[in-house]
Amino acid sequence: MNIHIFHHLSVEDRLIQKLNDIYSEIRCIHNKEELIMATLDQILEIVTNETTQIDSISALLTGLKKQLDDALAGTVLPVAVQAKIDAVFSAAEGNLTKLANALNANVPVPPAPPEPPAPVPEPPAPA
Repeated sequence: MNIHIFHHLSVEDRLIQKLNDIYSEIRCIHNKEELIMATLDQILEIVTNETTQIDSISALLTGLKKQLDDALAGTVLPVAVQAKIDAVFSAAEGNLTKLANALNANVPVPPAPPEPPAPVPEPPAPA
């Protein structure tokens, strides 16, 4: 007994399959775009935080120097003591500069893995 089965795909069936393939590719591209945007947002947040930290350290040093200047206003310090105070602030400002240079050298900080993007819904099935 010979049984022959022929399945003929119509042009419409092939067209629907091609459209589904295209839709799958678009969904893949969309998911990759979401991943890239999440990564860029994380990098922007890291850079913003670094800038805030540098500004905070700079404000702290400026504030300390101002308070010390106010406390010592009208006081004449021995040359050796004044030299030590100047050396402390000079070293602190140098360290701030080194920190700013290191952060601006684009030393990468590994970002946390991004959350997976929301899935794109499937197209409606052909009628």
